[in-house]
Amino acid sequence: MRIKVIGSRHGVPPLLFAAVVVLVGLVAPSLSQAQTVEGRVIDAELGDPIEGVSLALLNDAGVEVAAGESDEEGRFYLVARQAGLHTLTAERLGYAPMDPLEMLLEREILEVELQLARSPIELDPLTVVGRRHDPRLDATFEGALARREQLPSVGPNRVVLRTDPEFAAAGSVHQVARWFGPYQGCMIVWQNGLMRHDAQLSSRAQIQEFLDELPAGFWEGLEYYRRWNDAPLGLRDIPHWVDMPSGCSVLALWPRMDHPDQPALWKRALGLGGIVAVFYLIRSLLMDG
Repeated sequence: MRIKVIGSRHGVPPLLFAAVVVLVGLVAPSLSQAQTVEGRVIDAELGDPIEGVSLALLNDAGVEVAAGESDEEGRFYLVARQAGLHTLTAERLGYAPMDPLEMLLEREILEVELQLARSPIELDPLTVVGRRHDPRLDATFEGALARREQLPSVGPNRVVLRTDPEFAAAGSVHQVARWFGPYQGCMIVWQNGLMRHDAQLSSRAQIQEFLDELPAGFWEGLEYYRRWNDAPLGLRDIPHWVDMPSGCSVLALWPRMDHPDQPALWKRALGLGGIVAVFYLIRSLLMDG
């Protein structure tokens, strides 16, 4: 940056980065008096004042003796305790840093006008990582179909559809579930993505009785996990009657909406659920009493 020091404000050609105008003080030079550097900072292209410019005044030893920021009008005031050779620096985000400006302070007041040129801000490259939603985690029939593609066709963790051999000649869900292998001592049952609370399946006898009452023809598919930890996240809610879910199996029932008796099945399930809910309410009231 080229700096031209002059003694008058008239007839001065515009400078690209900084123009320094020195006004001769009325008071005689005194090296023992404090020196003041004041002025304003403007945009080199628009001529508008720049607020928030950080300015620092360093002595000839490179020690900072004064610092400050420009106000909303671009003005600033810096005071040095002693006269002599000093260096003025100015910087602000979005503008090119000003080359250090050396000045000899030998008058009480030195007025300076600085022009800063705009500079684009370079940012580090950003890597945007998108995460696609995985339907295999959902408690939906679409999620069951997606999980079916990943699970083996045999074994304890499976998704079977009514078109699979397991449904052939099966009259109840229990007859379909026998292909999955032995289940745990308790079972958490889901129906169409909602947990069923109409049966407390905490023993093998209760599980078998419950599954025997469910006709196989009502279901589009069954999803079974022998251990609760093997079930997808969407099927991992815990009923209030389960203390240790790790000892439970998980069964998800996906209904056939085209079955002629399907509405009756829903009414039955809702009615049984209401009866059980009333039973638990009455029991809790008696226990509290």
